[in-house]
Amino acid sequence: MTRSDDQKWREAISQNEDALEQLGVVSDSCIHFIMQIKHLGGVAKVSGAGGYKTNSGIVLVYPGDDEKINQYLEISGFDFSPLSIDGGITYQITK
Repeated sequence: MTRSDDQKWREAISQNEDALEQLGVVSDSCIHFIMQIKHLGGVAKVSGAGGYKTNSGIVLVYPGDDEKINQYLEISGFDFSPLSIDGGITYQITK
């Protein structure tokens, strides 16, 4: 992934999370968790309809410093699974 792609991912995730918070669909505890990820150099957003009730929802975390974020996730008490992006989705259009 290029540096430009990385920045685009970060901006999209951050802007989407900001919009969800403005709509009031993200719980205070989830906002706190997301702020911790930002503090460590990553970005995160609630995904789907979760995040407002206690212990509900999925949060997409796009890490900056993997090690710091992994350490935080391990002590946070949340379940997590690493994912990878391998270049995204490409389409071949033929006529």
